[in-house]
Amino acid sequence: MVLGNLMFRRYSVMPLASILLILFYTLCLAGNLQPNQKPSILIVQSYAKGEGCGGRLEVGMIEELKKLGYEDGKNMVLHHFYMDTRTKYVSPEQCRMRGKLAIQMARKIKPTVIVVFDDTAFIYVALPLAKTSQQIVYGGVNVSPERYNAKTEFMKSRENPGYNITGVTEEATSDHATQMMKEILPSARGMVLIGSDMAPFLRQIAEDTINDIKKNPQNYPIELKSTHFVKKFSQLKKLYSDLNMNNSIDAIHNHDITGLLDDNGRGVKHKEIVQWILRNSKKPTFVWMVDWVPMGFLGGVGINLNLCGHQVAQKVVRVLNGGKAADIPIERPKYHTIEINLARAQQLGIDIPSSVLLAADSLYTEMTLLPEYKYTMK
Repeated sequence: MVLGNLMFRRYSVMPLASILLILFYTLCLAGNLQPNQKPSILIVQSYAKGEGCGGRLEVGMIEELKKLGYEDGKNMVLHHFYMDTRTKYVSPEQCRMRGKLAIQMARKIKPTVIVVFDDTAFIYVALPLAKTSQQIVYGGVNVSPERYNAKTEFMKSRENPGYNITGVTEEATSDHATQMMKEILPSARGMVLIGSDMAPFLRQIAEDTINDIKKNPQNYPIELKSTHFVKKFSQLKKLYSDLNMNNSIDAIHNHDITGLLDDNGRGVKHKEIVQWILRNSKKPTFVWMVDWVPMGFLGGVGINLNLCGHQVAQKVVRVLNGGKAADIPIERPKYHTIEINLARAQQLGIDIPSSVLLAADSLYTEMTLLPEYKYTMK
């Protein structure tokens, strides 16, 4: 009797084990994983290593991945591709070429998920792969997803993406930044908005803000007097020089001035542009990209990029755990930050109200791109 039971177990267990093994291999193949192969992530950065918002987003993403149990070299593999499109590959043709190279790399290594940071990588890598089996998560994309979707469909809605792409946006917080400036300068009545005209998406980001000002003027307590889009550094210099003499302008909203060219058609480093502004502008410049505040701009209200990277990681982990981008909602960043540069305020003779100082998440006592100016206590 005992022997009969043992024989029954033997012949009933073996077919079940075989079925489980077949299912395991099937799932591996369906998810582009071979048996015993670690899941992999291909990070495509729009710019050079550590450059732009993508660098900060990646730091936050890696931190959160580790908290959630995924670490490079242990139970996952991390790959990188740097498009380097800020100063080296700046033309649309060059950006497209870099995007194709990133896609070629993806097809070769077959990552479990591609993570793209910033708009250039989204345009030239994510969108060409829309509605494919390749799972994609994005971060740092400034243009509204609806605007991109109108040209290349990649989602059904933010709440229900429906295809293979999801992510966390980085839409401008110019309304909050303008409100902060009004509190700093209660008498301010007029401002100008300056944007880069070097790439369509850079202009679109600014246009989204301009449209929001028209629709919701109550959220912008300083009147927008004019907008200016520039391609050349020399144009920006002339504009700032003219604004110095314009008494109707109290503040400058620098929306995005990346990717400008010199008069010979070569890309100008962002560092050089900011340094010139800090040495020559007599009017306070405020931003929504708060990474620029420690460099020397007066202040801004923007996205906490590190914590936004954590949000991105949470979506990535859902894919690594077998989920699909189609079922993971596209979100706005959940965390914002107020940042003030006290050295720049003192240089311009501006006293920051205590209400703003108390609300600020970060206060800087020096300008990294103009280190000779340091804040001194009165």
